[in-house]
Amino acid sequence: MLKNGLSDLAEITERFYRFGPNTQIFNMTGQPAMSVPLAWEGNTPIGVQFAGRVGDEATLFRLAGQIEKAQPWFDRTPAELP
Repeated sequence: MLKNGLSDLAEITERFYRFGPNTQIFNMTGQPAMSVPLAWEGNTPIGVQFAGRVGDEATLFRLAGQIEKAQPWFDRTPAELP
């Protein structure tokens, strides 16, 4: 059993897909991608996904730094997942 109490692989897969349905294409192609919180609804972050060219993670890191500098999120904590 995992730390979060999940032990069924199908349940884990479904939960990952529910919270990250757009990541598979980037995982398969090797493109760097990130999701950053650009807005908040209460304690729930609303993320926007950005993708870069293969091998160009640096652009995404710079973009994330610029976004966080403009709207810091380091002290925000999301609501607990169901």
